[in-house]
Formats: sequence, C-alpha cells, structure tokens
Amino acid sequence: MADAAGLGVDTDELRARGATFVRVGDDVVASANRGVLLAHNAYGDRDLCAAAGRFAARFTYLAKGLGEDAGDLGVQMRGAAFAFEELEASIADGFQAMPY
Repeated sequence: MADAAGLGVDTDELRARGATFVRVGDDVVASANRGVLLAHNAYGDRDLCAAAGRFAARFTYLAKGLGEDAGDLGVQMRGAAFAFEELEASIADGFQAMPY
C-alpha cells in the first residue's frame, strides 16, 4: 500500500515471496536429509573415503541450516505483511476517530 509519495509495501507480494522462501527452505532441507556422497565409503582409498565422509557430513549440516534459515525468513516475511496491514488499518481507524 503506497502513500502519496509512492512509498509503501505491497503486502500481497511480500506474503507471496515469503511463501516462496518457506517452500524453497523445505525443499533444501528435504534434499539435505536425503544425503550427499552416499557412496563415499566405496571410493577405495581410506583417506579419500574419510575426507568425503567429513565433507558430506559438513555439507549436509550447512544445507539443513540454510534451508531452515530460508524457511524462517519466509515466515517472518509473511508476518511482516500481516503487521503492515494491521498497522495501516490501525492508523486509518485512528484518523476516522479524530474529531474534525
């Protein structure tokens, strides 16, 4: 909702982008939960297998965190859209209650 200067927030767009972040976050977490380098124990060399296993564990941990952060951001964006709408309604109600 824009004011006379053209400043404002498109709450429908903010809510939609927030929902997108939630979906992407869910997809990233699901992908991380499936695992990476699942065949690392079959690489042959013991040191290579160990290094690949450590990399897979760290990558999985970081991917899950990234997905969770994206989902949290999406929830916050949707909440912000609601808060903007409530604030605008409250301000409008305040102006309506003012004596002229």
